[in-house]
This record gives sequence, structure tokens and C-alpha cells, in this order.
Amino acid sequence: MRSCTVLSASLALAMLACSSDKTTTEPTSSPSLTRTAGRTYTGGGSLVSVDAGVLCSNPGGLVFAREQCKANEQQLDPVALGLAPRVIFRDVQRQALVSPGQELIVAVGCENGEVVISGGYSTDPSDPVRATLNAPFFDGQHSGWRVDFLNVKDMAATLSARVTVSCMQGTGVGE
Repeated sequence: MRSCTVLSASLALAMLACSSDKTTTEPTSSPSLTRTAGRTYTGGGSLVSVDAGVLCSNPGGLVFAREQCKANEQQLDPVALGLAPRVIFRDVQRQALVSPGQELIVAVGCENGEVVISGGYSTDPSDPVRATLNAPFFDGQHSGWRVDFLNVKDMAATLSARVTVSCMQGTGVGE
């Protein structure tokens, strides 16, 4: 017998909770824990784990997480459904003549509706440069990645730098 527990109003959690024909409900301290062939779902929390490879929809509109869709099912795209993050990669390259002891500041931002998730930099190994800041930024409206490069040479030098940022759709709160 198949039982299905809808864990929240979230479509993603409901789809994952109803993912198997061999679902059983086990007693637990959690009010709505459903266990399926090694997969654990917790209601009301944020932990969801599933071993299935694809999401499938049958003609009746029910959605299942499976290793492979059945003949009468259509495979769904989790990114198109908003269930998987879409990561956007951007980079900026700068080259500038920098005086001794001066900095070259290079920043690359995420667009509206995106938040920074990581970033980094690369430089020419022969450049007399030291990164004094390599961090995300939030200016009150936008986020991104910023790197400050210091010319450590006793004379002006041409510094070449590339700064990258990884962003994803969403919003963040800066403090």
C-alpha cells in the first residue's frame, strides 16, 4: 500500500514526498517523517533528500521523482520549474598602470534579482601584486565580488587581473 505525506505547501517538497510506490510512514518524534527506500523527508523543516535522477509527470498531473520516467510519463526540467538553482558566471578583466603602493580595485556585480554565492581572481604570476581584499560585497542594492590588488613593487607596474563572480537568482539581506 502506498501512502503519501505532503510536507508543506512547497511543490518541490510535495513532489519529493510522493516519489515512490513503496512509501511507508514510520513512527518518529517528528510529526511528519516519511521514509522511502533509504530516502528521508522531514516535514516543516528544510531537509529533503532523494536519490532519484529525474522528475516525471503522469497524464493525471501527478509528479514523481524516479530513476527513469515510465512510458506514459513526461520528464520535467527542475530548473524550468524553479526547483534547482541557476548559477550565472561573470568575469571582468582589468589592466592598469599602478603606482608603487597603490591599489587596483576590480569588482564584478550580480544583476538585479541575483545574489552572489562565490567569487575569486587570477593574476599574471609575474605581476608584482598582492590581493589585500578578496570578498563579496553588498552595496544596499546589489551584490558581487571585489578584489583589491596592491602594487608591491618600488616602481609603477602594469597589473593584469581577472575577477569572477558566481550569482544565482534570489534576494539577499545586507546588514
